[in-house]
Amino acid sequence: MENKTFIIAVVNKAYTEEGSLLDLLLQSFQVGEGTQLLRNHLLLAAIDQTAFEQCSLKGLHCYKFMTDGHVDYSGEKIFMSRDYRDLTWMKNLFQANVLRRGYNFIFTDMDVIWLRNPFERLIHQGVDLQISCDHYNGRPTGNYINTGFYFVVSNDKTKSMFDKWYAARIDHSFRFDDQVVLQRLIEKGLIQHLDLRVRFLNPLYFGGFCISGTNYGKVVTMHASCCQTISAKIRDLRAILDGWIKFKGQGLEGDPRWLDQTSTIPKDELEEALEGASMENKTLIIGVVNKAYTKEGACDLFLQSFQLGEVLSSCATNLSSSRSIRQLWIDAISNALHCYKLKTDGVDFSGEKVYMIWM
Repeated sequence: MENKTFIIAVVNKAYTEEGSLLDLLLQSFQVGEGTQLLRNHLLLAAIDQTAFEQCSLKGLHCYKFMTDGHVDYSGEKIFMSRDYRDLTWMKNLFQANVLRRGYNFIFTDMDVIWLRNPFERLIHQGVDLQISCDHYNGRPTGNYINTGFYFVVSNDKTKSMFDKWYAARIDHSFRFDDQVVLQRLIEKGLIQHLDLRVRFLNPLYFGGFCISGTNYGKVVTMHASCCQTISAKIRDLRAILDGWIKFKGQGLEGDPRWLDQTSTIPKDELEEALEGASMENKTLIIGVVNKAYTKEGACDLFLQSFQLGEVLSSCATNLSSSRSIRQLWIDAISNALHCYKLKTDGVDFSGEKVYMIWM
């Protein structure tokens, strides 16, 4: 655009196949409100040759990532797998290069559809970073970010932020993706240290499947978060996009809600957690935790034993945790574990419970 602002997305072969996430994103540009011309300002950074060719065939702006050639990044990368984490850091390094060249950008994950023009909801003066959230409280602190959608302005502060962000992957032993690392940097005071002006985007407008209560009357973008496989993302986003087209055709007014993922597409939360954590033979590891276990380091020690044990490093992805309070759910999401929230009768189970104590 005239102000050196554009849209970035990262794609591989799995994202660009016929009927996949790229087609959904482009269709959302076509049927969204004020989004038709945004296609001209989309740059796709292609991880592999097939993705680059598909991008070019669609008449889009394309850039081919230079990889070391030792890893095949063309296939589907499951959330928080080693290849997935590596891809997030490749993306991060590329974005830092863009900022150093003086360009501002919106980054969008490929599993985000655009139903309205987000630039009309973003602040264009005096804010360095505007980022979507998995948990939002409307205050400057205490929000849990989601790096699937954010707008960054190129300046010295954001360049420094990206440098520190990328460097921090080493401090976390390369075990986490860019989102978890940035969340932890924010919790340690990165925003204050760099005097960053950050705006956490309201999920009412910049929504995701992790957050309920979004409606067609207000939504700008919708992210298939909390949804691991490409096939599941396509199914769910297709349902929402079809609902949007119907909503537009009917000219609905007021506060028209879609029934979000829990009702538009029937979902058993326990079954989803079991499927996500299970091995091929439907076997998994279950742990039950409360706030005391996750805050006092016991859970960290447990996960560290997976990291250090013999033939156990891949088992952490097969761990399913039962949660008793909302905060634990949020903590677990930030650590990329499979989670299920237990239903209780209102008793506070968050504190330490002494073994076999008689009341």
